[in-house]
Amino acid sequence: MLSLAGLYVVLISVLGFLGQIFFGMFSLVATAASISAMLAVLFAAVCRGIPKCRFAVAGMTLVALSCAALDAIQYYRLYDSPGNYYPWDLQLPFIICLIVVGFAGALVSSESQA
Repeated sequence: MLSLAGLYVVLISVLGFLGQIFFGMFSLVATAASISAMLAVLFAAVCRGIPKCRFAVAGMTLVALSCAALDAIQYYRLYDSPGNYYPWDLQLPFIICLIVVGFAGALVSSESQA
């Protein structure tokens, strides 16, 4: 389940970059959310059980979640119009999977690894 959550986070992050290129709209907040989310998945995969890396995973996860929230706020502040909805059907699973990856990477201890 953890690998599927990480795969979903990476997939949505890459699709976010491609969407910005396709629609010709650059968003610094969405880019920061994508990069920090991919770094959180990378750190969670590479640093499992290393105490010093747990803070990096938690930090990247918090940055990605904060940027995802700021992206939604920016969307509703700038682009909200009738019939133009924020993509919650993609973002909500992204946020949930990011939380799962962040908790798994930040809370796993070296004693639980067999």
